[in-house]
Amino acid sequence: MKEECIQEILYFAGGGAGAGEAPPAPGIGALPLVPGSGELQLAGSTVVAPLQHLLCVELQMYFDKVASIVNSEGDALQLFSPAAFPATQTGSLRQQQEEAATAAAAAAAAERARYAAAQHRALLASLTSDPGLHPLTPYLSKLVVDSVNSNLKSISRLTLLLRIVRAMLGNPHFVLDRYIQQLLAPIFSCMLSKSLGE
Repeated sequence: MKEECIQEILYFAGGGAGAGEAPPAPGIGALPLVPGSGELQLAGSTVVAPLQHLLCVELQMYFDKVASIVNSEGDALQLFSPAAFPATQTGSLRQQQEEAATAAAAAAAAERARYAAAQHRALLASLTSDPGLHPLTPYLSKLVVDSVNSNLKSISRLTLLLRIVRAMLGNPHFVLDRYIQQLLAPIFSCMLSKSLGE
């Protein structure tokens, strides 16, 4: 049986019977295919193979960047206020070094938060206005669904995901008719869940 399958694969991969090759035995390889369509005809009915959704490299890179922004570590939208790090009076040298390290860590965290917020603004602006992103609709909707389900404790991440949905709705080139039912579940989860951010 295994050898027959291999012969059928080689027969169809080679484009038909070549020199010294026998046609395949009756079975799945002998069923008539409609040329160029991927359709299989069986006893008067047509079975259509599922369509493959191919993305160009640029869109794959764009989606990977969107996924990395959404799944980045930490709460980037959290605001760092100076009150979070109260100033203390001058003490020993060791205490001054600890204060300097704390201030440097606070400055680095604030800079990371500003950079992440700038990335979020650029992402949302792109999703709102770019006409070439419509092939990403199924991938973005699945990303939103999966991310909301796994990040119910992060208010800032949920806010970003809802803003992504709003940006997709605001872009006239995204056709969300097929995905609106899929997107309603995470939206309702954010609206009605009792345990957000806990």
